[in-house]
Amino acid sequence: TYGLKREDAVERIPIRYLIKPDKKLTPGMRVQVNTKQGPRDATLVKAGRFNADVDGNHPFTGKTITFELSVRLTRAAYSDELAYEHLNRIDGTRGHHH
Repeated sequence: TYGLKREDAVERIPIRYLIKPDKKLTPGMRVQVNTKQGPRDATLVKAGRFNADVDGNHPFTGKTITFELSVRLTRAAYSDELAYEHLNRIDGTRGHHH
């Protein structure tokens, strides 16, 4: 699964904190919430006249995601990659990130 759903990410906020979309607020739509740290994405759970319930979990949270990919290019490992047991990037640039 994509990740665990955080129940504390669902909260009721004053509707004035929503960045109003061009269309009617409907449950399930993605909205932006004005916060002290800047706009945050959320899913609208319910909208009332004065308050809105929003879910700050990622939309894929709790869902199983399957990727389909194909390998287009391979190369032999450099000796230093074998020694350090890591590979450099396929574009030929060296180095890695931990």
